[in-house]
Amino acid sequence: MIGRVNCDKEIALCNRFDVTGTPTLLYGDPLNLKEYGGDKDYPSLNSWAKEVLIPICSPNNLTPCNDIEKKWIEKWMKMSPTEIQNIIEGKLEEEENAHQQFEMEMAKLQSRYDDFNNQYTLEKSKISWDVKLLKDIRVILRKRV
Repeated sequence: MIGRVNCDKEIALCNRFDVTGTPTLLYGDPLNLKEYGGDKDYPSLNSWAKEVLIPICSPNNLTPCNDIEKKWIEKWMKMSPTEIQNIIEGKLEEEENAHQQFEMEMAKLQSRYDDFNNQYTLEKSKISWDVKLLKDIRVILRKRV
């Protein structure tokens, strides 16, 4: 589906989908639209559309769903909105925990990088100093000959 909306007139619709600037291209499941962030020239859009715009599994479109996705959707559709909200909150907590773990590991990597970079900088400085001294000595020795 492709549509065009004038956000000056359709304020509620644009607010519903968090449209804050134009042009904004949204795609995917109408219940969970994603924003296209690439270039908006024809070759870029055409290439992107051929790669990305494929049928998406959703409660409204089970055809592209695999058997596992269909089972989860079937199970979740039998739940109450409160149960679904609890699952969502649990998943968001899992996501936050994964993000915190990622940040901790990145901090460790950054620390290791900083240590290696400092060691390299010191070694390079020492080597550069030695090379400078050796070149000075070479000049003096050549003058003696």
